[in-house]
Amino acid sequence: MTTILIDDNSYEGKAFIELLKKMSFARVLGEEQENEWWNTISEKERQAIDKGLADIEAGKTIPHNEMRKRYEQWL
Repeated sequence: MTTILIDDNSYEGKAFIELLKKMSFARVLGEEQENEWWNTISEKERQAIDKGLADIEAGKTIPHNEMRKRYEQWL
């Protein structure tokens, strides 16, 4: 399958999208379907991602250069 991104802010883009919708071989996805991958991962993976994002929001991160120093002997 090939993915094509079309700017739907222009008249030409909107017209092209409408044309594709009429074609039997094309499937037009809206922005809400762009994150379809989220539904393909396990609940455990989703929880791990959510925890990581929460850690970032809470400032619970370590800079890359600090981690390199900590693990330098194994790199």
